[in-house]
Amino acid sequence: MPVRPSLVRCPLPSQLPPLTRASAGELETPLSEAIVDGIFSTSRISSLYAHQARAIDLLAAGHSVIVSTSTSSGKSLIYQLPMLQALESDPDSTGLYIFPTKALAQDQKRALGALLAATEGMGDARASASRSGAQHH
Repeated sequence: MPVRPSLVRCPLPSQLPPLTRASAGELETPLSEAIVDGIFSTSRISSLYAHQARAIDLLAAGHSVIVSTSTSSGKSLIYQLPMLQALESDPDSTGLYIFPTKALAQDQKRALGALLAATEGMGDARASASRSGAQHH
């Protein structure tokens, strides 16, 4: 029997509350000190936005998540932090990120590489990129 993804009911755009100022959020399971230090070291971020904390908590609970926010709202941390947590608990973990453009992939690879380098205990982890449609001979 196929496994049906677990979905969290999301409001329709017409049901969303009016825009408000960004608010801080707290994770149900706090990040390790090494990850917190790595985030601060690479981007000077000292707390998560509420939408980031909610999405990361949902991912940790096994839900699929779609995040649609403006540019520079911290969407990348939503998928980077769970991967760092997985690497902490199992250094042999592997993550696969798929991006729609080569430029975005390279930008995210640089950001993730910097975060890995700045996070204690992640010295053996690496970020690499591959072109889509690459020809192998």
